[in-house]
Amino acid sequence: KIFIPASDGNYVVRIHFNDSDAFERLFSYWINDVKVLENYTPSENTPYGRRGVSIEEFKVEVTNGSGIHITSIGEAEPWYDSFEAAYEVISTGIQ
Repeated sequence: KIFIPASDGNYVVRIHFNDSDAFERLFSYWINDVKVLENYTPSENTPYGRRGVSIEEFKVEVTNGSGIHITSIGEAEPWYDSFEAAYEVISTGIQ
């Protein structure tokens, strides 16, 4: 679980992945209790085939001072490790 303090408002959240293995890893992601990715495989979403970097982007609204909560769960054995290289949060408007 990741918690990012954020004031009420609208944001773009980008998750940067770096997958250097050819194994198929499956993950589901939630941002503020909303499922944003299901059975996601980073290596299948890179411009270089089975290995490389991918970025997924989501619009998020923060209310009631709750901040941004990101949760990921591995969906396939035995590769539960996720490969997030970075989380990027960009404000698109404060309420």
